[in-house]
Amino acid sequence: MQTIFQKSLFYFHDQTDKLYKHHHRTLFVIALIVIAYFAYSIFENKQQQAEFLSAPKVDDVLILDMGHLIKDRKYQTQYRVAQVLSVEEDSITLKQGSYTYRKKRGAERAIKLDSLMLNNYFRPALISFKKSELAALYDQGAIDEIFRPTDIYVMGGIVRHRAAPEHVPHKLKVSFNQFNQEGVRAYLARDFEEAKKLFTQAAEQGYDFGQYNLADMLEYGEGGDVDLAGAYKWYKSAAEQNNLKAKAALELFCEKHKTMCH
Repeated sequence: MQTIFQKSLFYFHDQTDKLYKHHHRTLFVIALIVIAYFAYSIFENKQQQAEFLSAPKVDDVLILDMGHLIKDRKYQTQYRVAQVLSVEEDSITLKQGSYTYRKKRGAERAIKLDSLMLNNYFRPALISFKKSELAALYDQGAIDEIFRPTDIYVMGGIVRHRAAPEHVPHKLKVSFNQFNQEGVRAYLARDFEEAKKLFTQAAEQGYDFGQYNLADMLEYGEGGDVDLAGAYKWYKSAAEQNNLKAKAALELFCEKHKTMCH
């Protein structure tokens, strides 16, 4: 006695056979179109990858396979997210994530979840590549994929700050973002004194992330002496602009330094 599953299977087979007999030419054409579409997508992606690698830009995001870059041990898949920090005449410098992933989707998930915006996501150690070797690294699989942000996004995840808050006068937007972004780069390069100067410029011009970054450095004495009064001032100013990171940091700051908050 046939089960319901067997009957359903036979019915599906019969219907598929009838469909093929009456529409095999149409199905063949559809199959060709699908194959052509995927072939073109692959070709277009490779063209885009070649374009990005030939002219890399600051903030480009790369997924690296460190297994192809570490030569002193047996190959093992190790995906890591990296981001272009600076572009020189013949080389690029990247900041690299503190985490490695066994599967590529782990690196993609990190990008999609805005992980690149976390303060501790990137490790202090930077890596550099010659521009002339980027294509070869891609062919070897050491560079798995490179993405160029659309506005501030890659795959829906935020990978860099906007040029400036919406309420900032248009003529000042570029300079605000410039000071903060340069401060971030100096900080990642561990040039704390320069980073502090740049964040101070951004903070004094009203940029909330510049205020938050400066407050964080003042609280822990990076690039100079500890300045708790200054840290409170700038945390508070950034929090009043609805900067969520500053609000959380201010709350923790006041728990540790109750006499400083009023």
